[in-house]
Amino acid sequence: MRDNHYYQDGGHLGFEDYCENELTKHGGYRRVRDLLSAKKVVDTLPEELRVKITKPSQTRSLLKLVKTPDKMLPLKKYVL
Repeated sequence: MRDNHYYQDGGHLGFEDYCENELTKHGGYRRVRDLLSAKKVVDTLPEELRVKITKPSQTRSLLKLVKTPDKMLPLKKYVL
């Protein structure tokens, strides 16, 4: 969003302006933090598991493992 300057498509002067005006309308900074955390989890998962995540709430139980990705390796054996 920031790196590609997509916020300018909505007429925002800067990324900070976009965050304050748009993202707070949709759950505030807590929602933004939750979505960023979900992305970290998905990025840490093995490729086979990434496609199984369809909504941010599915990542909450795995969030603690993001700091230790080596603990997530045993999850591969559960991929169907």
